[in-house]
Formats: sequence, structure tokens, C-alpha cells
Amino acid sequence: MDYRIIYVGAQAVYGILFLTLFMLRRINERVGRPDKLDALYALFILTIVLDAIWMYIDGIPSLRAANIILEVVDISAVALASYLWFLYMLDFLPVKETALYKHRFLLSIPMYTQLLLIVTSVWTGLIFTVDEGGTYIRGPIHTYIVVVNYLYMLLGSFAALRSRREALLTMDRNRYTAAALFPIPVLLFSLTQMMLPPGFPGIQGGVLVSLLVLYGILQNTRVTQDHLTGLPNRFAFEQDLLGRIRRQQAGAETRLFLLEGDLDKFKHINDTHGHPVGDLALSEGAQALNQVFSDRGAAVFRTGGDEFMMIAESEEGIDLDALQKALNEKLKEVAASHGIELSMTLGMKEYDGKMSLREFIAEVDQQLYAAKDVEPQASATVA
Repeated sequence: MDYRIIYVGAQAVYGILFLTLFMLRRINERVGRPDKLDALYALFILTIVLDAIWMYIDGIPSLRAANIILEVVDISAVALASYLWFLYMLDFLPVKETALYKHRFLLSIPMYTQLLLIVTSVWTGLIFTVDEGGTYIRGPIHTYIVVVNYLYMLLGSFAALRSRREALLTMDRNRYTAAALFPIPVLLFSLTQMMLPPGFPGIQGGVLVSLLVLYGILQNTRVTQDHLTGLPNRFAFEQDLLGRIRRQQAGAETRLFLLEGDLDKFKHINDTHGHPVGDLALSEGAQALNQVFSDRGAAVFRTGGDEFMMIAESEEGIDLDALQKALNEKLKEVAASHGIELSMTLGMKEYDGKMSLREFIAEVDQQLYAAKDVEPQASATVA
């Protein structure tokens, strides 16, 4: 059997799938300028084309020079792709304050070392050689390239796992988990390629599986995101709250609090200033909410209109008066530059261990309605 036909056929399938995934991402995510993930797609499509060509020129003496050039470009593309994945992870995850992000240029040194070794292998043969018969042969330190490439992917996984540990939202934890697992299919497919006869291209298949999983997670995130404010929407809220309720019923050690708020006199803002200003008020209000609550370890959702829900878990009580004061100070600050006034009334309810999702939401609704009728100075501390 001519394994070259199988190999090239498999690469053709991979190439079509890579191109399809690339186009779907560009269309569905409305990506603007090409980013690091686009470059990653391009590099792997390049390796697919080069690998297919290599299958037919390897071992042909008259094409030795072409084989050398092909190997330099192909191995360099894989090295660049691994480093680009690591950089994409730093952009994809909220880790910009970590040592990884601060030292990303220092961490690029192994990648540049790889490129230097690959190019100079034309003369040194350290990474690869192409003998007089035109056949590719791995060099004595070829393993260095493989190890560094996997280290970059593992660094990305480390950043993803750290972000997962700090994430407030279930959907964020899911996508960080998917990102952290990226190297596993690549490693499994690579091992499979080593164990099977020639004809099974492994690395590209592993990368394709990983990118498909990540794409699915990202699309799910888009479905659960409010487009005006960027906050998770009602669907995400209910899924997140349901998961936390189940943990409470299973005996979680922390206490679960649900808060609801809506912008005061929001209809007046729309009627007086128009809906564009109303949208601005919602957007600015959402950012203020997110800043105040996320600083206190709570997740924020826009569940409809000017209505927002916040979920907090704490071993101690929550001082609602202090929280509302901090929120309204922030809202006043962000609204002043736009010539409008923003404030929000909050209601809060602690989960009692028995309520259903709907009952819990209905209870906090009642707390919000009651809060709108009480004096602002009334105490609402849950201890």
C-alpha cells in the first residue's frame, strides 16, 4: 500500500476542516484585524501543505535542496505556532498581571533559539539533515524542539488553570478548562502517529481537535453573553445559579446570596435623553456593577432591560447597605461625565437550603420591591 496517498488524503481533510473552522470563526465572532489565533490557523495550514509536498519529494536526490528549504520552513512554522498559542492564551485569559505576561519577551528566547538552530541545521545538522539521497533525518537534538513546543503549550495550560481557579462564572471556568486541555489531544495524536505505520499525520489532527473544542466553548460563551453590556445573560445566570444551588444542597461550606437591582428612574432617562443615552446608561451601569461586585468576589449578570442579578458566596454575611453605597458612588462617578444621574436599588436574599431556582429568584424579587419602599438609611445587613 502506498502510504503517501493515505497521508496526503488525511492532510487534505485536515486542511479543509482548518479552513472551515477559520472561516466560521471570522464570520460568527466578527473578528476584525487578524489576531494570534488567525496566525495559528495559517501556520498549521502551511504545515499541512508542506507535509503533503514532503511525502512526495523526500528521498529524491534531485530535490534535496527543495527538501532542505521545506524542512526549515515546516519545523519553524510548528515552533512559531507553539509560541503563538502561548501568547494567545495570555490575551485570552485574564492573566495580564502575572509574571508570565510581564516576562513574555524573556520567555520568547527559547522560541528564537529554536529558529536559529533550525536555520543553522542546514550546515550543523543538529535539528535535521537531508542526506545525499534526499532523505530527511532527525538531528541529535531534534527532541529539544519537541520539548520546547510542548512547554509553551503547558505554560498556556498553567495560565488557564490559574484563571479557572479565580473565575467567578461557571461558563468562564468551562472555557478556561477547555483551553487548559489543549495540549492533551495534540500529545495523544502525536503518540498515535509514532505507534502507527506511516500514513497517519498526528500533530495537525490533535491541534484540530483542540481547536474544535475551544471553538465550541467560545461559541457557547457568545450565546450566553449580553451584547450591549458584555455581561453574561439570563440563560448564563440561571445555569450558574442552578449549579450553585445544587452545591448548596449537597452541603457546601459557603453561604449563597442572590442580589437583584435595577437602575432607578431608567424610564425617565430614556424619555428625557433618548434610547441611545439609555443604552449608554445600561452599559456604564453594567461596568460599574461589574467592578464593584467582582472586587468582592460576586458574579454579575444582565437578565433583561435594566435588571441585573448578582450571585455571591461567602462564609460571612454581606453588608447590603455598604455594598449599595459603594455601588451608587461608582455609578455617580461614571455617569457624571455623560450629564446623567445613575443610581440603583438592591434587594438581597440568602439561600435557605431548600428553595428551588424559581422560588429563590421570586424571593429576591420581593426583597427588591420592598427595598424600593423603605428609607435609604434602613439597615439591610445579613450577618
